[in-house]
Order: sequence, then C-alpha cells, then structure tokens
Amino acid sequence: MTTQANWDMTPYFPSFEGAEYTSFRDELARDVSDLQADIATVGPIGPGSQNGWQLLLARLESVFARHRHLGSYLGCLGAADARDAAVKRAT
Repeated sequence: MTTQANWDMTPYFPSFEGAEYTSFRDELARDVSDLQADIATVGPIGPGSQNGWQLLLARLESVFARHRHLGSYLGCLGAADARDAAVKRAT
C-alpha cells in the first residue's frame, strides 16, 4: 500500500509557482543581488563604515530569514513528493 503525505502548505504560499510564491522568490533574488552589489561598495569594516555595515547586516538578516522560509517550503514539498520535477528544479 502506498501513502502520500497530504500537508497543508498554504501557510507558506497559497500554491507552488502561484503569484505569491513567484513574487516572493523573485523579490528575494533581487534583494540578494542588490545586497551583493552594496557589500562591494561599503568598504572595509571600520569607524567610517560602521553605519553602512549595520544597514547591510540588517538587510542580510532579512534575506537569510526569507531564504530559510523558502527553503523550508521547498523542502516540505519535496518530502511530500520526491518525484516532483518542478520542486526539484526550484531547490
């Protein structure tokens, strides 16, 4: 007998590859790119750059939390159906 997990994933996103999911994913990708570019311009850590680094680290914390949220969601989807090729591509 084969059973399949039937988890309610709507607290994450209403649907995989739906508008909310793709918007979240795309915004996260943009924020990662922006953060990478801004890190290159803030300069070495020191007295003259501490405000810039404070802002960058706060942004990094937000990016990391959202990345973990997305990874958790995709991990659950993959665990529910390991054969789902779309989920595999997204991870």
